[in-house]
Amino acid sequence: MFGLPQHDLDQQPQSVQIPENATVQIENPRGDVSITSGDSANIEVQAHQVAFAGSDEEAKKIFNSEQARVTVSGSAVLVKSDGNNNGRVNLTVTVPKSAHVAVHSGHGDVTAANLNGGVNINSTHGDVHLSVIKGSVQIHFSNDRGDFSAHQVDGDITAEGNCNDLT
Repeated sequence: MFGLPQHDLDQQPQSVQIPENATVQIENPRGDVSITSGDSANIEVQAHQVAFAGSDEEAKKIFNSEQARVTVSGSAVLVKSDGNNNGRVNLTVTVPKSAHVAVHSGHGDVTAANLNGGVNINSTHGDVHLSVIKGSVQIHFSNDRGDFSAHQVDGDITAEGNCNDLT
């Protein structure tokens, strides 16, 4: 990534109807994840892709390899980007208020706000910021490079692993 030009692409927004009380799993190995709730029964995913490549053709290959997808199987919903070592995908996800959210983030920050179904986050490298969460919160940190902040959580918080600052 060092020394290569940066290419940006906003993926076409995705809106998919999901069952009430669905479990939404978000997997993003490289990039930030921002989650909030909306008044709709749909999950809405916006993805901003970044590629570091020497040409537009190389960037297009990276964009294709890391493109975010939404898959619904019964009450399970998967939002997944495969990631690429020469790129990242920043996801903005809006879920129905009743959805339970689970996030696996590799390299990137996780922000979640206004969720009513609780949240489970596994963060490898990055900060985690939570605000106005109803339900239980489980956080697992894989290393000590990230910060954790939680405000207005109406439920139990279970956090394990090492992190830098804790608020």
